[in-house]
Amino acid sequence: MNKSPRATLQTKYALFLLAVLCLLSFITRSYSSATFTAVAINDSSVAKDRSANATQVLSHAEVVISANPNPIEEEYSESGLIRRGNRIELSEANWMRLVGGGDEGFYEDTRIDNFIDENERTGIYFWEVPPQSQLGKLGLKDGDVLRAINKTIVTDSTEAYAFLLDNAHQSKHTFEITRNGKTIELTLQIEKSGSSLQSDESSLASGLARNGNSVYATRTFMEADEPKNESSNETSLSLTPSAEGIVIDYINPESKLAKMGLSESDLVESLNGATIRTVEEFHAALENAQYRQHSTIKVYRSSKELVINVNVM
Repeated sequence: MNKSPRATLQTKYALFLLAVLCLLSFITRSYSSATFTAVAINDSSVAKDRSANATQVLSHAEVVISANPNPIEEEYSESGLIRRGNRIELSEANWMRLVGGGDEGFYEDTRIDNFIDENERTGIYFWEVPPQSQLGKLGLKDGDVLRAINKTIVTDSTEAYAFLLDNAHQSKHTFEITRNGKTIELTLQIEKSGSSLQSDESSLASGLARNGNSVYATRTFMEADEPKNESSNETSLSLTPSAEGIVIDYINPESKLAKMGLSESDLVESLNGATIRTVEEFHAALENAQYRQHSTIKVYRSSKELVINVNVM
């Protein structure tokens, strides 16, 4: 039976609507798939970025942790030196070696710069401190900023060493350091001769270290008898009084005064501020100096004034 024109039109219309719906459905599915794929790609990218950031943060955290020593676990010891956390015990011999070699010797093997931060706080920045260097053994590390010594602010490396030199007779020293934004304090205790802290340093036997006109001596060295002149029974020193002071005619090179820096032909003008005009005054001043922590000997050498600073440790 033939369909009517109206029925045919309705069928075509229904097929058209079905085709449109199928097309819309396809487009919707394609869009959703594309959107999902895009989101997935973006999420993956974000995840990768977050993973990278997390790795960076973790790496930074590991660096910070490794650079911040545990005062209980970090220890170091060798002959004449023991370090437990932030406390260091050092023998007299090692201390004399540390301070007796000039500022170049004190900062030996390190790489430093004078430092000032945004708050105008000064210090010494340690770019590099080898663990086996003198300061490395005391506990200083790469990136440390030395802020103060014995509570006195550090302005530059030369003045810091000079200050330590002036206070070398003290048995205890503190070093204030900024490390990774935190302030820590290293305490250095100088152990006297005969303590449980022994050293194989040969300088301990001599008991004296000299850097220019600065002398560092142990109490044992200062109280020891002067050697006799091998050629006679005379003492190791021959003096002539004058109106300006005492002239050293002869001095045994192995004597204490020679090791402190005095030479033949020196004119000794004063000792610890007291003028010297007679041999008796000279020997009396020397005897009193044995019991002092600081002594100054003012001499004239080749018409030039020279002051020798003696620090007893």
